[in-house]
Amino acid sequence: MSPTTQISSREVRSLFAEIIGESVDPDSPEFLSKVASELDDVIIECEEGELLRNIKKMVGPSTLESSFQLLRYSIYLSSNNLLSTRHTDKLLKWVVESGQFPIIDRLIRMKKSSTEVFASNLLVSATRQQYVEIVRALIALGIKVNIPGGGQDDKLTALYEAAVNRDIGLVRLLLDAGADPNCTAPNQSISPLQEAVIEGCSFRSWRLSAARAHVDVSWEKDDLELCHMLLEAGADVNIAPNKNFVQSTMLLSAVRQLNSKLVTMLLDSKAHVNLMTKTSMTALQGAARYNSIEIAQLLLNAGGDVDAPAGKGYKTARIDAAEYGGFEHLISPIQYAAFHDDIEMVQIFLDAGADVDGYLPTEDEYPYHYYDSTEDYSTETPLQWAVRHENTVLVRLLLLAGAEIDGLGHGPTPLQIAAGRGSIKLVNILLKKHASINASPIKSCGRTALQAATERGNSDLVKILMDAGANVNAEAGPNEGRTALQAAVDSKNIELIEVLIANGADINAEPSPDAGRTCLQAAAEIGNCEMIQMFLNRGANINAPAASENGRTALQAALENNHTLAVEILLKAGADINAPPSKSGGLTTIQGFK
Repeated sequence: MSPTTQISSREVRSLFAEIIGESVDPDSPEFLSKVASELDDVIIECEEGELLRNIKKMVGPSTLESSFQLLRYSIYLSSNNLLSTRHTDKLLKWVVESGQFPIIDRLIRMKKSSTEVFASNLLVSATRQQYVEIVRALIALGIKVNIPGGGQDDKLTALYEAAVNRDIGLVRLLLDAGADPNCTAPNQSISPLQEAVIEGCSFRSWRLSAARAHVDVSWEKDDLELCHMLLEAGADVNIAPNKNFVQSTMLLSAVRQLNSKLVTMLLDSKAHVNLMTKTSMTALQGAARYNSIEIAQLLLNAGGDVDAPAGKGYKTARIDAAEYGGFEHLISPIQYAAFHDDIEMVQIFLDAGADVDGYLPTEDEYPYHYYDSTEDYSTETPLQWAVRHENTVLVRLLLLAGAEIDGLGHGPTPLQIAAGRGSIKLVNILLKKHASINASPIKSCGRTALQAATERGNSDLVKILMDAGANVNAEAGPNEGRTALQAAVDSKNIELIEVLIANGADINAEPSPDAGRTCLQAAAEIGNCEMIQMFLNRGANINAPAASENGRTALQAALENNHTLAVEILLKAGADINAPPSKSGGLTTIQGFK
């Protein structure tokens, strides 16, 4: 125990007043009355006046008498759940520093129910403050190590507190004394092993990021030893996570921090490799998400499901996850691997029998209550991701494995993505595999392959697509969509616009219902007078109505963006200054004039 320090009766009174929540000078004449009044509300006297007589003893010169009364009433408060965790810790600190534990020892040996409860609270406090000798002494006195204790606001087990502190010595001492690694207090949300794994992983991540170049791995060794001790003592490795405090399984937590040694340890202890809950994806999904080939291979060797979350066994967890907002749980390992542009990991999953297209969420799992009905769900196939990365090798690998050439209905098709990237090489590869040249655009900001190419102003790519049969007048998507000609306006490529018109592009095609623009409206919005005049000369409707939502007439668009010359051209051509605005998000001509 720590060396003792001399204490005064005044210091004892000061601590006593603090413990009972009374702010009073220990030398004040009001000390007796205020303390007595505070305690009178919670203490039942055996004899009338007993409380006041005992408190008077604290005012005298005897430190021993003051200390006895402090401990006497602290025991009463603690055993009746009236002593806070902070005050319990402060009291124990005083006991240690003032050498008062022998008095505690004698009181505990009396085997009264109040002192036993007090001792259980002290055991947890001593563990929390890492007073090893006090813990050892309390155990020797027969205090049960599995009774939750501490303070009125935070009842925890001693083993949990030792795990929080990563104190291997105290963990071993408590386990040897019979501590149950699966015993938890009513308000203790996680087990000691969960604490060791999850918080240990968080600490590991912090240390790695803080000192990446010169990392002392002794702390990692201690964490592994702590987990090993708890597992050897029978700790349950498959305790289900809860959404409020621990959202991941212990195995996923180890995976998330790329701790292959801990993953191996948990697997050796029979961790469920394919456990998925509403708040936790499977460990293999996690390994792919956090891009660890080493851990992915460990999990595959242990029976990890390469197609999770597909299959009936995950149905409930999928629906729960979608309702909870865990949409990342609906993505399979191979989709994550492709997202990371990791050819080696994709090949490993294919070799393990993974569905090359990943997982397609069902209608029950669509997050309609999170997304507007005009938007598409964002899960994409590995092929879509490979095209996004413009990874020709990965694209060929996936196509060779039988990837669905047009995706699975979520997000733009691979061909639309390739066109949007301006990749002639990928467009040619996909067209040779009979990709749908005229697949509809997605609902939100979608483009057909040709619309995407014209938006980039890529004339060579536009020619390839048109030669392959692309529809030059495919409708604009419903939300900020554009026809091929409308999209070409943003590229400012006049020659391309003329090519499209020559091939039958409709100058007056309907705009997208939400934030759409006719060709003339789009040209007016960017103030391109050459295009405005060209469209007018080709018969563009100068007073085409604004889109129903967030639309603009040509004149409204030019005014809003202060394109004075464009406004003059439009007015001379007969633009209607009284044209009605969009029903939603619209703007009158007067409002557009700044």
